[in-house]
Amino acid sequence: MADITQLPVMTAADAESIGFARFNDVPTLPIDIPDGNFTISAKTTDGRRITFFFGEYKRGSPPSFVDIEARQDHRLHPRRAAAPGSRNRSHSPRCAH
Repeated sequence: MADITQLPVMTAADAESIGFARFNDVPTLPIDIPDGNFTISAKTTDGRRITFFFGEYKRGSPPSFVDIEARQDHRLHPRRAAAPGSRNRSHSPRCAH
């Protein structure tokens, strides 16, 4: 299993000050993603679910791409985006290029 250091929920400004990207001014849970393949799964109180798969192209290397899948009412809504400088493995028409 991957060695994960759990950081506390903090302000967006605090997360940015330790090297994480800032999106908006709400509570933020910064996560250091380990090398190799790794998935983060989250859900809301009303049952909506989302997964973020950080994938590697070379075994044991840092992730090269992210696949995002959001589920609402048991329907799958894929959103896939490649990391900068990587090849996008998704064939979804909603890909970020």
